[in-house]
Amino acid sequence: MEITSLIALIMKEIMKEILLTIVVIITIFTACVQEEESVIANQKDGLMNVMIKIPGEDQIYMATKAGPYEDGETIYVKIPTLEEDPLDVTELKPTVSVQNNCFVIPALPNMVDFTEPYKITVVNAFGEQKTNYIEVVPTPMRTVFKSLWFKSAQELGIVNSNISGMSVTKDYLIVRNGDEGIRIFDRNNVSYVKTLKAPYPTLNMSVNTDAGGNVIVNRYNMWGAGFRVFLYRDIKNLPDGALGEEILEYTPSGLVLGTKMTVTGNLSTGKAYIYATAENDKNIYYWEFNDGVVKSKIPNVISYDNAGTNWTTALVKRKNIDDNSDLYVSYMHYDGGDSGTQAKGSRFEILSTNDQIPMQMEKNNHEYKILGFETFEINNEEFLVMTTQAFWAWDGTFTRIFDITNREKIELKPGETGYEDFFLMGSAIYGGVNYNRWGDVSVYVDNYDAYIYVSVAAMEPDKAGVFAYRMIYTPQ
Repeated sequence: MEITSLIALIMKEIMKEILLTIVVIITIFTACVQEEESVIANQKDGLMNVMIKIPGEDQIYMATKAGPYEDGETIYVKIPTLEEDPLDVTELKPTVSVQNNCFVIPALPNMVDFTEPYKITVVNAFGEQKTNYIEVVPTPMRTVFKSLWFKSAQELGIVNSNISGMSVTKDYLIVRNGDEGIRIFDRNNVSYVKTLKAPYPTLNMSVNTDAGGNVIVNRYNMWGAGFRVFLYRDIKNLPDGALGEEILEYTPSGLVLGTKMTVTGNLSTGKAYIYATAENDKNIYYWEFNDGVVKSKIPNVISYDNAGTNWTTALVKRKNIDDNSDLYVSYMHYDGGDSGTQAKGSRFEILSTNDQIPMQMEKNNHEYKILGFETFEINNEEFLVMTTQAFWAWDGTFTRIFDITNREKIELKPGETGYEDFFLMGSAIYGGVNYNRWGDVSVYVDNYDAYIYVSVAAMEPDKAGVFAYRMIYTPQ
């Protein structure tokens, strides 16, 4: 009797274990099925966006509306056209984005004639077909962008392809060339003109130009060498190999000052300002000049607390020489462990004398690193150009151009109402390995045309160099 009871008890426990295992298996299987169904459900819409490029151009034009799209819906892509240079719709390069496990049939051609709307069919993860029509709309635009050229460091004769400084004047393109000094090129045809020597070439960093067309080069304060600024006046008549005139020297203890520097005004006559920042700091240092003479070698210092902790690098530009001028500030908190969330990175802000707190650009408008920027005005409208790079040193670099006339728009996120009037141009990916996080933007404005130059620092001489764009502005 005792043996029978013991066997029954054992069998009861075995059955409980079997039933428990079955329940667990069913639960896991159900969860997996639900998860799989959820994943596949997210692959039902198929087509998610349409992008079109003009052959030979850098800019990508997005559809006026992002997906998902209804079956049979027409997708419109507005592309700028000019009266003197009408858009050729017969040969445009489309790309599309689709959800996982979805595909286009037949495959999208490399070039498409958009004289008539183009029919595109996408098969989703369920095997269902959805058909849409892509229509290109030539549109007279307020701003039209043209890619002019790219000159590599090799073509420019730049020995050190990690270009730390570049600027332009009405007549010249000026590029830092490592220990050689600075190379001067004709801005229009990019022909070589001359080389100007730079004192202490190893520690030279920024290349700037002022409102008078003068060239300014600085040395940064590494190993106590001092933050020194050199001015080259009337570069047209300077002989080959000429040295600049030292106009400022400041040697702060333990501060790597001068890795970034900007100039506002004319350093030969009238009022002008030099702004500089240091690595691992959060102060802005600036000096005022009158008729080329610094008022004090001891800088004015602004503690930029909005940055929070010390930045990795920062760039500050003064809008004009007015006492109540705005400041444009970009700073970067680079953290090698931030590749996942990318919560840190760069920020771009505008500090107005009327505001206690700067306005900050929505960070989704640029990549993790803002390498350089410039602002300019046409017809009382203000524009911002950025060169930005994603997280890793070998990640892609991009040029972004925005209309910041209405300052509140810098807080817009992609896709929000009014964004198409704020974000004007985004380049294709370019660049190479850039450990130094260098890059410059310089702009020359000629009436309603803006000529935009972007330097690319890279370890690879064929990928480093200078891009040139033209922005054609049409008053509305």
